[in-house]
Amino acid sequence: LGLFITAAIAPSYWVMEMQLDNSWGYLLKEGYEYTAPVWMGEFGSPVHGHYWNNLVQYLNDRDLDFAYWALNGRKWTTGYIDTMGGGKWVDTPPHWSVDAFGLLEPDYQTVRYPWMMMDLRALQTSPATWRPIGPYCDRRVLGTACGGGAPAG
Repeated sequence: LGLFITAAIAPSYWVMEMQLDNSWGYLLKEGYEYTAPVWMGEFGSPVHGHYWNNLVQYLNDRDLDFAYWALNGRKWTTGYIDTMGGGKWVDTPPHWSVDAFGLLEPDYQTVRYPWMMMDLRALQTSPATWRPIGPYCDRRVLGTACGGGAPAG
C-alpha cells in the first residue's frame, strides 16, 4: 500500500526506485553478505499509468522474477476495504464479482489488458527486454480492433 501511495503522490521512476531500493532492492546488490534473491509476488494494476510503468521498469532494470496477481477474471467477494471511510473492512453478502486486476475477462478466454500482457511477456525473458511503448490498445474502447474477442461485460 505504501508503494502505491508513494507512486500516486510522486509518480517519478526515481522516487519509486529509491523507495524500493531502500526497502528491499538493496538485497540484489552482488558481493555483499546480505545479497539475496528477490521474487516479486502479487503485484498488479488495472491502469496503465505511472505506477505500472515505473514498477515494470524497476522489475526490468533489476531482472527480477515475479508472479502477477491475478489470472482470474472473477473473484469470490465477501466484502471490501472502505478507502474513503478510514480503511475499515465492510462485509457484504458473498458473491462473484469481476476481478479488475485479473489478466483475463470473466469469460476466462479474453485477455483484459493487452498492454499488460505485452509488458509481462517482455519481463519473462532473461535478461528482461521490457521497453515502454505505446500507444496501447484499450479493448474497452476499441473492442475487437485490439485483436482477440470482444470485451466482456
